[in-house]
Amino acid sequence: SLRIPAIYRYPRAIPGGLRIDCQVAGSDLTPTVLDLVGVQDGVERDAHSRRAWLQGAPCDAAEPVVSSTTYGRFVAVPPVAHSLRLPTEKVILYDDKETELFDLLADAGETRSLAPSGRSRDAEAAFRALLSTGGQAHGQDLDPQTCEMLKQLGYIEGDAPCGGAP
Repeated sequence: SLRIPAIYRYPRAIPGGLRIDCQVAGSDLTPTVLDLVGVQDGVERDAHSRRAWLQGAPCDAAEPVVSSTTYGRFVAVPPVAHSLRLPTEKVILYDDKETELFDLLADAGETRSLAPSGRSRDAEAAFRALLSTGGQAHGQDLDPQTCEMLKQLGYIEGDAPCGGAP
């Protein structure tokens, strides 16, 4: 599981003791720090500054976070896990074991997978469809920002369509 708190300390720009209950991606760290210190490096990134959130603006709690990691040690080709975290649930697809689905409201510690169940099979199918069909799952289009992020991460091939996205 990937549940890593993002902890920032910069008294000139961030109020002390602020806690934000929002999902962020690790890739958001660099643009956030650069924004906080006022540096524009001109590098195009598939990430976003979260400065506004750190200064009290409401966050978009519905923004999904997609991540991938290898696991296993001392193997020539390590297996890969992909996860999609939404505000209320998380699905993890593995190369070599059963998909896991967690209800984050009932099980915030991710200790009881709902797999196998109809709900986990539906979540797995939707995530696999998202990864393989250019971002259209459940008949909904991805927003352009999420589509571009998934393309840059390699989840969506080249010029595959993403509904309303470029």
